[in-house]
Amino acid sequence: MLYLLKNLSNISGLGPLRMFGSHLVLICIGAALALLLTYFLLPKLWNRLPRDRGKGLTPDGKQSEGKPTGAGIIFFLLSLPVLILALPILPATHQAFFAENGEFTWRGFSMLLSSEWLCVGCIYLAMLCGYFDDKATKPWGRGKKLVLDIAVSILAGLALCKFQNMALWIPFTKVTFDVHWLTYTIIAATVIVISLNATNCSDGIDGLLGTQTIVSLLILTVFLYGVVGHETVSAYLLVPHNPNGAYWAILTSTFTGATLAYLWYNAAPSAVLMGDAGSRGLGMLMGVAIMATGNPFIIFAIMPVVLFDGICGLLKIIYLKGLKKIGKGVKKVPTTQEEFKALPWYHALAFIFRCPVHDHFRKEKGWSIVQVVIRFMIIQIILMPMLLLLILKVR
Repeated sequence: MLYLLKNLSNISGLGPLRMFGSHLVLICIGAALALLLTYFLLPKLWNRLPRDRGKGLTPDGKQSEGKPTGAGIIFFLLSLPVLILALPILPATHQAFFAENGEFTWRGFSMLLSSEWLCVGCIYLAMLCGYFDDKATKPWGRGKKLVLDIAVSILAGLALCKFQNMALWIPFTKVTFDVHWLTYTIIAATVIVISLNATNCSDGIDGLLGTQTIVSLLILTVFLYGVVGHETVSAYLLVPHNPNGAYWAILTSTFTGATLAYLWYNAAPSAVLMGDAGSRGLGMLMGVAIMATGNPFIIFAIMPVVLFDGICGLLKIIYLKGLKKIGKGVKKVPTTQEEFKALPWYHALAFIFRCPVHDHFRKEKGWSIVQVVIRFMIIQIILMPMLLLLILKVR
């Protein structure tokens, strides 16, 4: 809504309102307002949240027991009015509401809706699924959550393409591929499901997912605004230009501000936890923003540590479940060196490294919570520009 104020700039004395037509100004306003709202209102609202049940299988997991969890629903809802103010509703490019023969079509109607706002709906849907899991007396099973993840991710993929063929670019080639909307939806849903589950698995230590997410969202904001959304820069780097790139940057910057404010209270020792409401909402946000860049492989550069941390945990679960299915599951988790050495090699393979990876460094290497958070953040900051450079320039 703020961008509409630029239309009043021609009135005498209201010239400064032109600044609301600047995407960069809207990016800064979105981040600042979301940060301030979350900082001041989150402590006043978190007593209404469900309480964490504790994570008995993780190192010092009992420390989180009894703390307010599901804070994602608060900072996501506080971000909504900010998005209404800062994020334009109509897409930058419009297409006809009616088909050429004048008849109503859903495809034509979808062209009037901004992909950003359609994806905002999917982001909040993923957040609500996570919140109801946080609130449930009995945690939802992995199968149920996976089905919901896939369903919401498909909706997000359709929201991104709106039943239109999409251009994708990939590393190591200058060619841009025109992808059928159905194929694009499958690719987008796969990336989003991976992002959703990686962020969910990484949310186990105070401040860890918050810091990783903030770094990723900041880079996404810069990339969407300064590269993909900038016609000259995108042409120089041989990247398909997205005229709505700045709109996506407003979306990511707004949630960057909200996550920063949440991190103020989640820094160790935490007073509140984001829960699945936050981790799944942020995972969906990063998944759709990554697809908005036009390159699904950007996920490896934007969230390398979160991906490695989360995917290792998922692979271990799949591996152990597979052993259980064939009747070779471990009866007792080894706690001593002797018990570990007595395991068959296929069990030792699963227990040689604790998952998620942050648990391994805490338990086996003796890192403190603060050391894990800071060192993982440093690793991500080092890896991100190297991987982005590889994806952008080696083509």
